[in-house]
Amino acid sequence: MTAPIRRNTNTESHGAEFLVLGTLMTLGIPSYIAHSRTPDFDVVATNPSTGKFARVQVKSRWESDAVSFPIASLNTDFVVVVLLRRGTNACSSLVFKPEFYVLPSSQFVGVKRRGSMGTTAMSKIPGFANSRDDWRAIRQFLL
Repeated sequence: MTAPIRRNTNTESHGAEFLVLGTLMTLGIPSYIAHSRTPDFDVVATNPSTGKFARVQVKSRWESDAVSFPIASLNTDFVVVVLLRRGTNACSSLVFKPEFYVLPSSQFVGVKRRGSMGTTAMSKIPGFANSRDDWRAIRQFLL
């Protein structure tokens, strides 16, 4: 039995970073994509008035039926999980609008992660469902 071929979702993961960037900017939060050699975060949200910034790690899942995601490092202020919902390996017609879950990294304390990449089940993260589109968490952090 051969292992299934892993889908290359590099383009989609970069797209998820830009979706997060664009959402923050349309909410009036000046933000930028972090340098490509920054392993712990992908986007930086800023508040020029206070001089504060928030490091945001973007984790995306291509599958419409995703239940977990890998996260190797929590050296960040926020994790935004972007469920791209572009179908499944079995069915490409199950495509929906993306969903965003905005989580302070502190929400991961005590959450069990598996393997070297720290695979994390969304159902194990306290308050995961309530964090959908919770962009105000980043805005409050920046005050």
